[in-house]
Amino acid sequence: MKKDVELIDCLKDYLNYQSDAQLADYLKLTRQAIYRIRTGEMDLGHAQRLKILDRLGYLKLITFIKSLASKDLAEEIARKVEDHAAIIALKKIEDGESTEADQQLLALIKKFAGCETDEELANKIGLKRASLSAVRKGRAKFGVYPRLKILNLIDPEANLEEFEKALDSSEELLIIVHQIIGGGEAKL
Repeated sequence: MKKDVELIDCLKDYLNYQSDAQLADYLKLTRQAIYRIRTGEMDLGHAQRLKILDRLGYLKLITFIKSLASKDLAEEIARKVEDHAAIIALKKIEDGESTEADQQLLALIKKFAGCETDEELANKIGLKRASLSAVRKGRAKFGVYPRLKILNLIDPEANLEEFEKALDSSEELLIIVHQIIGGGEAKL
């Protein structure tokens, strides 16, 4: 938890934010949540860790994908399978994390992976078939780990070990943050 505090302070400095309220808005947290992280009552979640890694452009360093956002993954697949209708539809979607982006990603990854059924695709990306149905109907979105599985399908050569560690550990994420912003290794 101490590393979470160091991590949010480092990010706050990197983004030139003057207050925890600005940082909370960026991370899509409440100010109370930032306070709870500072007091050790709460940890940073996967969504916030992913947002930090995305902001730092970490994925660009390890793979050709711009981001792990559903829209970005869908755009990459649409280019690979040359689905021009999907490319046009994706350009109209403004939010990379919207249900529409997830619906497009579902349709495209199923086609890209050559899956005949939702069951087959669900097994490849570590979900239940019912979860895919919820995504298709706009009642759910892909989580971080299914998107990582999708990224591995798109780019089997991507080395995502450090990335996955950073999603689970503030200590690992802090090391990456210090490396990217020029601070060298984190002082552990």
